[in-house]
Amino acid sequence: MSETQYKICVSEQPGQLAAEVTEFLSQGWELYGSPFLSGQNGARHYCQAVVRLAAQEVIPAAAPEVAVPKPKAVRKSAPPKPVRPPRPRVAVTFRNVAMFLAVIFGSYLLIEALIFRSEFYTRYLEPESHAGMFETVVWHEVHRPPSGKKEVLVLGSSRMSEDFSARIANQPNDGYFFINAAIPHGRDRAWYYLVREVDPHRNRYQAIMIPLEDYDDPDTADDVPDRVVDLRLVISRLRLTDVVPFSFSFRTWPGRFEALRGSLLKGVVYQLDFQQFFEDPQARIFKATLWRGHERDWFDAYGGIHHALTGLAVDWNARRVASLPPDNQGPNWLKFYTDGLIDNTPQNGIVRDLQVRWLSALADLYRGSHTKIIVYQVPRGPAMPPYPRARLPWTTVQVLAKRPWVTIVDRHKFEPLEKPELFGDLLHMNSDGRAIFSPQLANLAKEMLH
Repeated sequence: MSETQYKICVSEQPGQLAAEVTEFLSQGWELYGSPFLSGQNGARHYCQAVVRLAAQEVIPAAAPEVAVPKPKAVRKSAPPKPVRPPRPRVAVTFRNVAMFLAVIFGSYLLIEALIFRSEFYTRYLEPESHAGMFETVVWHEVHRPPSGKKEVLVLGSSRMSEDFSARIANQPNDGYFFINAAIPHGRDRAWYYLVREVDPHRNRYQAIMIPLEDYDDPDTADDVPDRVVDLRLVISRLRLTDVVPFSFSFRTWPGRFEALRGSLLKGVVYQLDFQQFFEDPQARIFKATLWRGHERDWFDAYGGIHHALTGLAVDWNARRVASLPPDNQGPNWLKFYTDGLIDNTPQNGIVRDLQVRWLSALADLYRGSHTKIIVYQVPRGPAMPPYPRARLPWTTVQVLAKRPWVTIVDRHKFEPLEKPELFGDLLHMNSDGRAIFSPQLANLAKEMLH
């Protein structure tokens, strides 16, 4: 009568155990249970029990036999899965770590380039964000068909968005066409990148009009060279070759580092916009498409601020606000106008240095071209001091005037418009001022291009 035989295969390696078990299976043995671990004195062994129900000749195995108690009824189990050998360990060396980080960083740059360094994503930026406003102006101008007239590009910030109406300037059909390319918060650094994008061949415009807020180049409480908003404005048009010059145009090292990081890794700047996009992509796409289709029409139809600062007066000898507009009474309004008009910022030429750097670079784009650069002082505010706000040994206009293709307009040209009744706030003209200033600026350009 045959007896049931049991055997335990033991090995120090899973691969060897698998080979041994396979050999026994080919001899008629069957698996008994699942693989298990055992060990003595810290040794680690991989084990597998096998069983043979009929008395057959058994080929001795290399592994030692171990007495096993008689088991209960065993169900026939599925063939065992191959035991994976342990993965080889990679040595932690400087070279291996550097290669790993290089692969990760390179993959990130590739993905970012595909998304953020192409027009795929910039088409759907939030239109009312800084980057979205800049990109909308650039996109409209790049895709605008030629007017067939003498075209004049008018640069500026929110001041020129409010003060100048291209629709009013273009009403006389006399062969000139004015484009208001003003961008809220835009300054000389942003204008350079805007002009470079919209006029790559430097032959599109008869003139480019550059506004200066004051020919004396006064510094303000705002640290203009370190304005991070400039990074957010031009981020969609920064190239890899722009990273170093753009970053080092910031004044402080923290500002330079933020500009360097953002211009090199654009996803850092787009992070919030990207998150908002995926919260409701359908709404964002609809809004971006709507703005691209109608923003210029809305901009041209805008009529300006319907409010005036009539009644505002300043005693410049005593350096105090003498009277307030009737609807802006009270100590809070007095402090507001005093802080806005009586400026005690130290004058160190910080604004001048930034303007010289970027306006010179902008003007030099048109060296040898037929485009005229016209620099003028905008109406500065509702109440201006009778003395210079800064007394620097040299100014931006003196540097720009050395270029023959740059024309400097008389600083007093628009000073008669610096009246409270023509301003809606301390920086922007109202609708009445807009209606007067727009044709005057257009006529100035025509006189110089005639």
